[in-house]
Amino acid sequence: MAADETIAGREGEIERLKRELAAYRVAAGQVGDHLREISRLNRKISRSRREKELLLATTAGPMRLIGPDFKMRWVNAALEQACGREAGDLEGEYCYRALPSEDCGTDRCLLQRVLAGSRPLGEEKVIRIDGRDRYYIVSASPFYNDQGALDGILEDFLDITDRKLAEDALRRSEELYRTFINAASDLVFVKDADFRYLMINETQRLFFNRPESEIVGRTDFDLMPPEAAENCRGTDREAVEKNRIVIAEEEVGGSIYEIRKFPLRLREGALGVGAFIRDITESKKAGTALKESEERYRLLVDGIRDSVYILDREWRHILVNDAAELFTGLSKAELLGKKLTELFPGVEETAFFQVFRRVMENREPETVTTEHSFVDRRKGWYEVNVYPVPEGILCISRDITERKRAERERLELERGVQRAQKLESLGVMAGGIAHDFNNILMVMLGNAELVLRELGPLSPARESLNDILTAGSAAAGLCQQMLSYTGKSSLAQSSIDLNSLIGDMGNLIRSSISRKAVLTLNPGDNLPPVEGDPSQIRQVVMNLLINASEALEEQSGYITLSTGLIDCGREELARSEIGGEAAPGRFLCLEVTDSGKGMDEATRRRIFEPFFSTKFTGRGLGLVSVLGIVRGHAGALLVESHPGRGSTFRVLLPVSAAGPAGGEEVAAPAAGWRGKGKVLLAEDEGMVRSVTGQMLRGFGLEVLEASDGKEALDLYRKHREDLGLVLLDLTMPGLDGGEVLREIRHIDPEAKVVICSGYSEDDLARRFDRLDPSGVLHKPYSLASLSGLLAGLLPPAGPGPYNSRD
Repeated sequence: MAADETIAGREGEIERLKRELAAYRVAAGQVGDHLREISRLNRKISRSRREKELLLATTAGPMRLIGPDFKMRWVNAALEQACGREAGDLEGEYCYRALPSEDCGTDRCLLQRVLAGSRPLGEEKVIRIDGRDRYYIVSASPFYNDQGALDGILEDFLDITDRKLAEDALRRSEELYRTFINAASDLVFVKDADFRYLMINETQRLFFNRPESEIVGRTDFDLMPPEAAENCRGTDREAVEKNRIVIAEEEVGGSIYEIRKFPLRLREGALGVGAFIRDITESKKAGTALKESEERYRLLVDGIRDSVYILDREWRHILVNDAAELFTGLSKAELLGKKLTELFPGVEETAFFQVFRRVMENREPETVTTEHSFVDRRKGWYEVNVYPVPEGILCISRDITERKRAERERLELERGVQRAQKLESLGVMAGGIAHDFNNILMVMLGNAELVLRELGPLSPARESLNDILTAGSAAAGLCQQMLSYTGKSSLAQSSIDLNSLIGDMGNLIRSSISRKAVLTLNPGDNLPPVEGDPSQIRQVVMNLLINASEALEEQSGYITLSTGLIDCGREELARSEIGGEAAPGRFLCLEVTDSGKGMDEATRRRIFEPFFSTKFTGRGLGLVSVLGIVRGHAGALLVESHPGRGSTFRVLLPVSAAGPAGGEEVAAPAAGWRGKGKVLLAEDEGMVRSVTGQMLRGFGLEVLEASDGKEALDLYRKHREDLGLVLLDLTMPGLDGGEVLREIRHIDPEAKVVICSGYSEDDLARRFDRLDPSGVLHKPYSLASLSGLLAGLLPPAGPGPYNSRD
């Protein structure tokens, strides 16, 4: 039983298993069918994906698939090329790093807006790639998965960079064109086929004085008075109908315009009209003014006293003024159109024609001054200014003959003044040398005299001391002669009979000149005497004759010495080598003429310079001394000389009715004179002050010494009641002798003051005439001259031996 139950149970299990197996077999068939369907669908999906990927990969524009996390999942080849990177580098990278734009990270981000709205969007964007801006039209579309959920965004890029650049270039070109047109001062406009304004510039807008919006699209009849609009329409129509440029002038509102209109092909193919209109009112007025100016210019040029003419490049006269007729001696009709070289044969050789030629070639202005004669053989000096002009050259000639004559006279006067200034400078120099030299001589001679007074009569040193005194006196005389060369020393005035003085010099004259020279004397008759220094006049005669003899240069020739009486005015005296110092009047004339080689102008100007000589070294003071002596006699010296024609020296000495000048002689003091009183000695040279002090004390006087003018005044104010005499050196530092004398006279007009100087007594007396010095003492002075002066000013103390140690 149990076995049957067991078998039955197994069979039931087997049946169950069979049923399940059959069910499994049915299910397996269904699964197979499903699997086969799935496999088919998978193959279809795979083919669709390949087709889609192939489609996206071969799209010309860049494309990419971006997930919601903004990372790129897929890119096509065009985007790889645009970024310059491979897909493997780009996929998985944030989108805003590969193709950044200015919207990235802002609420304007296109992807964020698509994600938020789940709808396709498109915009134009500027994307920077490799540091350069590119322009794209970007389209973004949402991408969904199989369950319909938003899985990402598909972004498509259309590159419009070239189009944008072209548009920008066109815009800049239009802006440049508009700027250029608006900057034009002319009125510029374009009208369509119906003659309505399509475009105007700023000048045209200002002309209508309306906004551009009120002008464009309208016709002239909307903007202008009917008559003016009709005129404008007429020229517009002519330019379009005849298809050519029309140029005309129109007057609008009192202004004159030059109109230039031309046909213009418009986009629609119809002809419009363009125009440039210029306001020529001022230029019209300028043209009228130019004609009037030319007429005034003609009147002005003809009114000029200078000769004005224009020569063309072939030397023809194309303009001449009235003065040119006088300048050339020819009429305008004879000059105009004629060549300069034909009218005046040989003009090519003149100096001013060479200037004409240079200006014609170099185109640089020049001026020439030349002496010239024209048709009527008139000679004169002319200043010709030559200027380049487009036609050739402009010449302005001025007659300066009178000016040249005046310049010559002025130059002669200036040369005389210069010579006088040179002589004055020499006088200043000689005065300075004389001052210092006389001080030295004063020390030497004063000490020699003092020593000589102390020696016994049998001392062997007396002879040497006497030689020193003799040589010193000669040196003092040389100093005076140096001053006489410059006219700075006084003259030993006496009345001179010039003919007698020359006659007495006969033997000396003949022995001094060349034996080959023939000397002729022509003394004038009944000559009045002149005042002067006979020794200096003899020196003038000898120097002039020796100079004339040496001018013959060992050749035979003649020398003429003449005297006479002449009257001279200012014009003749102005030619004096001294200058116009001499007063016009009657003069005694001493004239020396030689037949030597003469002098040119350059040499003549220098013959009175110190140490200048045309002879051998060591000569040259002779004529300088002549000039100085004549000047000292208030005379004049005239020189005429020409190369090969000899020279003439004419000395003019003024004739005076006054008697010869004489000085009051000072009586010599008695031998052994001694005085009493106190003397103020003002002397800046220490050794001179010392020796003079010893001399004064030797005469028994009390001496106060001062080294300058200020100290002298201080001592005078302190001891004025006790002072019997003041000895003042002329030249001292600070206050000089003249200033001290003036101050002493202010304090005490009766004070006894003596001036000491190297200049002569007469010179100092004239200089201090108003200050009335009590006397003058000429350096170097001796014991005798000093005692003679003191004896007349101080009371004697009685005779007694001279003692320099007092």
